[in-house]
Amino acid sequence: MNTTQRSSRPINVDGKNKTKHRKVPRNVSSGESFSGNFSIFSHPGRAQGAGKTRYLDDREYIAANNYVLFNCPEVAPYIEIFTSRLQEQNPDINGAKIDKCLERDFSMWFILYAQNASLIPNEIVRDLASGPLRSVRSVPIYYVNGYKFHTQKYGANK
Repeated sequence: MNTTQRSSRPINVDGKNKTKHRKVPRNVSSGESFSGNFSIFSHPGRAQGAGKTRYLDDREYIAANNYVLFNCPEVAPYIEIFTSRLQEQNPDINGAKIDKCLERDFSMWFILYAQNASLIPNEIVRDLASGPLRSVRSVPIYYVNGYKFHTQKYGANK
């Protein structure tokens, strides 16, 4: 005798039926993606909680600016130009000194370099050279790439 038992779980063949086992994980962002921007800005995310406007201090401003510039593939060719010029001027310079010069001097060099529009044809790259705004909106919780980030102040109460 051949008996077949059916699963008590709903079958989700076409993806239209929501089931307990197909729910989106709770930390996945339902934020919108921004097409047309550089890859560094294209990760959809969503903020949670009341936001507060504040201003970046000098250390935060430099860190934010360097993070964007060094992690934006569209800026990489200009980092190469800067590095090549450093090596031409200082043939004996080592990698550690190059890194230090990049962190300390690249953003100012990039501002000056970007003033000549013929050297950087992409307007968005030229805009990046001017750096971020000092005014930022800080939120206690932010979801991006399946991760949940929260401020230390918010997390201290948990």
